[in-house]
Amino acid sequence: MANLKTAYETIVCEERIGLSDKEWYMRRIKELAAKNPDKDIMEILDMVDKEKEVNFTDILHMGLQEDVEPAERDIKKTLLMVIDQQFDFEDNGTLAVPGAIEDCKRLTRFLYKNLDKITRVMCSLDTHMFFHVFSECCWIDEDGNYVKPYTQILKEDCDDGKYTPVMYPKIYRDYLTGLDKQSKKKLMIWTQHCLESTKGWLPEQELVKLIYFHEAARKIRPLWVEKGKSPFSEMYGIFAEEYPKDGVYKVNTKLTDAVAGYDMIIIAGEAKSHCVLESLKQFLAVYSDRPEITSKVYFLMDCCSCIPGTEAETMAELEALKKQYNINLVNSTDLQL
Repeated sequence: MANLKTAYETIVCEERIGLSDKEWYMRRIKELAAKNPDKDIMEILDMVDKEKEVNFTDILHMGLQEDVEPAERDIKKTLLMVIDQQFDFEDNGTLAVPGAIEDCKRLTRFLYKNLDKITRVMCSLDTHMFFHVFSECCWIDEDGNYVKPYTQILKEDCDDGKYTPVMYPKIYRDYLTGLDKQSKKKLMIWTQHCLESTKGWLPEQELVKLIYFHEAARKIRPLWVEKGKSPFSEMYGIFAEEYPKDGVYKVNTKLTDAVAGYDMIIIAGEAKSHCVLESLKQFLAVYSDRPEITSKVYFLMDCCSCIPGTEAETMAELEALKKQYNINLVNSTDLQL
């Protein structure tokens, strides 16, 4: 474990994970009111206002005072790749992944514990706007109503007129055909999530505090990767769209090569069944004939959760990938760096 001067609790408030500022302050008001029944509401509000929250300037100074080697001196280069640990995917988000809050707590503890061993942190950000192939406002049913979230749309549904795209009709029809041809996940209509620049799009802020503490202490910038901005295709994995507009499957080889350059590649985030799993599969496919690279992958099983109903299928896929590529399925509490 890293021998740090700054306590974990000074940087991270686990009780705040998954909560907005308003939700957090309301909780503190209720807690302080229960502990101090003799005080009136104005006194309680004053107590809340006086509670000092660590800010990013504090985090910078705390990180700079740590006596740890700069990341560039690491002999063993270790990458922590965090997939879509964003507010909208937390337990109370617009596209909630049950268990995400506890996953994030375990992930922050892991990063703190291994701060002197993790060379760099890379985080992806699922990034969308209203009009997208998976959006309810882009499809109507036979009665002219917008399709409800969690509706699956198949190619034959489109051919039969059960569901009709309200924009880009040829592109969206070709997309459904392409998904079938390449045996990709079927098109699912999702709730609006991770709309660019909204609160739900932001990464979990307690984790962000620790990421920037890592930057200050190890003298290396985190890498932020946006994905999913094209309105014409889902992009579960961070390295490629599911089926691009032009029908030509393209992998971001610059990014895969950068990841492959590390001696240890640790993967976590949300959701295990979708964006984390697909990111893993895309990476492994690029290096399918390079066991010396695929065997460097460590998948943190206790730092990601599944969309409900996909647990068994996801576990079967992970076990198959482990057998085929010799990846490592581990818990954060067991992994020694």
